[in-house]
Parts: sequence; C-alpha cells; structure tokens
Amino acid sequence: MNLLLNDSASRNRVVELLIPQDYEDLPTAAVFKGVIELHRSGVKIDLQTLSDKVADDIVAPELLPGLFFGESLHATMESFSGEKCLYALRVAKVERRIDELNADLATAERLGDNDELEKLVMERGELDRKRRSLLPMIESSGMVI
Repeated sequence: MNLLLNDSASRNRVVELLIPQDYEDLPTAAVFKGVIELHRSGVKIDLQTLSDKVADDIVAPELLPGLFFGESLHATMESFSGEKCLYALRVAKVERRIDELNADLATAERLGDNDELEKLVMERGELDRKRRSLLPMIESSGMVI
C-alpha cells in the first residue's frame, strides 16, 4: 500500500492492474478504491485528498496516516515493485481460499457429501493452477510469501 500511496511511478502501473477482487475484502478496500478514483480523475493523491475521499468509511480514515507514513517495504528492498507486491497479494488471497477449501473438503468428506466434495475438488484444482501461474511473477524478485 505504501508504494501505491507514495510512489507515483508504481501507482501508474499498479492502478491499471488492480481489480476489485484484489482488495474488496481487505480492511483497506476504501483506500484502494479512493486511490484508483483519484488517480483516474487526475487528482493529486496525498493524505488530505485521500482522507476526504474515504471520510465516510469506518476504518480507512484511521489507517491512512500509518499507510502514508509507515515504513515502506520498497524503501528497504528496492527490488520489490508495486506489481510484484500486487501478485504476492493475489497469491496470498488464493492461499487463504485454499485453506478455507481444505476445511470444507474435510467436512464434505466427513458428511459423505460426494456432490459437494466433487465441486470443492474442482475449485481447489482451479486455485492450484492460479497459484502456480502467479508464483513465477514474484519468485524472481526473491519476495517471500
């Protein structure tokens, strides 16, 4: 997030790659949405403009100062780009869903629900493929996920 807020070059690249599924279930969803809207409308993104944009959100106004002024991963690891961080976020979301599916698979197996089991196995396979396709995009950076 720090890169997105404080590095206009990264922001220019990443905003075009972001999709709602990347951030909509995060506590910072309103911040992502605000950054995207301000960026696309050509408004300078700073603490004040973004604070105004997210003022109606319950969580975002309290998070903003830390997001703007907190320690940046980019400052300590120059090889991390906004794109690589975005791909790492996507992998983490896929892995979280895989963990949820594993629990659901165990429940379906325990209950003997073969239809549900088959559906969950198919989704798990799709998520495994998605994860494998994302990993090469970040592994070359040395980023640990």
